[in-house]
Amino acid sequence: GTSALARVLSMLGCDLPATLMMPNETNSNGHWESDALRAFNDEVLASAGSDWADWTAFDSRWYQSPVAARFQDRIAGLLEQEYGNSPLFVLKDPRNCRLGRLWIDGLRQVGVEPLVVMPVRNPLEVADSLAVRNAMDRASTVLLWLRHVLDAEAASRGVRRVTCSYSQLLENWGGLARRLEEELGLAWPRMSAITAQEVEAFISSDARHERRSEDAILDNPLMSDWVRDTYAILMRWARDCEDPAD
Repeated sequence: GTSALARVLSMLGCDLPATLMMPNETNSNGHWESDALRAFNDEVLASAGSDWADWTAFDSRWYQSPVAARFQDRIAGLLEQEYGNSPLFVLKDPRNCRLGRLWIDGLRQVGVEPLVVMPVRNPLEVADSLAVRNAMDRASTVLLWLRHVLDAEAASRGVRRVTCSYSQLLENWGGLARRLEEELGLAWPRMSAITAQEVEAFISSDARHERRSEDAILDNPLMSDWVRDTYAILMRWARDCEDPAD
C-alpha cells in the first residue's frame, strides 16, 4: 500500500525523487521511491549488521558508533540529488520505518519539516505478498510487519503525522486527501477535477492481489496478542484519531 499512497501524493502535487526504482513483476504500477535512497538505507542497515528482512530491533548503539556521523553527513547531498529545491516532496522507503530516527534528524538538519503518513495494511496481506515475492514464511513476515509498524510509530512521536489504512486509500482517497490536508497543515497544489480523474484511473488499476478481513487477525486465536493489539490500535487511529493512552 505504500507505493500506491506515494503515487497518489505525487498526483496531488508532491515531487517524486529523481532516480525512481523501476517497476517489476510484483509491482507493475511502480514503487515511486528513490533507488538511491533505497541503496543508502541498505548500506546503513548492513553497517549495523542488519538488512531489510530483519525483524529484530535496529541497534540504538549504532547512533553512537564512529560510522553513524558519516552516514548522517551524506543525507543532505542525497536529498539535494533526489529532490533539488522542491518545497514539497514525498520520501518513501519501507526501510525508513526502522531508520526513522536517522531520517527525521537528517531532514530537520537541512531545514525540511518532516510530515509523516503511516499507512497500515493487514499483516496477513503483507505475509501473503512476501510469500509470493520472497518465499518467506508467515511467522517471519508477521514479525517483520510488527517491527516496522512499532518502530515507525515510536520514531515519529512528536512529529505531525496521520495514520491511515490501505483500504481508506482505495475506497475513499478524496476523504483521505482532505484529512491529510487538515491534520498535516497542507494545501495540495494539484487538487483539481483533472487530478481526480488521474487518481481514479490509477486507483482502479492498482492490483490488490491479497485481501484479508480485519477479523482474520483480530479473532485469530493463533495470532500473537502483540500483533492483534497493535493492529487493533492502529486501525482505530486510522478511523478516528490517536489516543495517547494507546
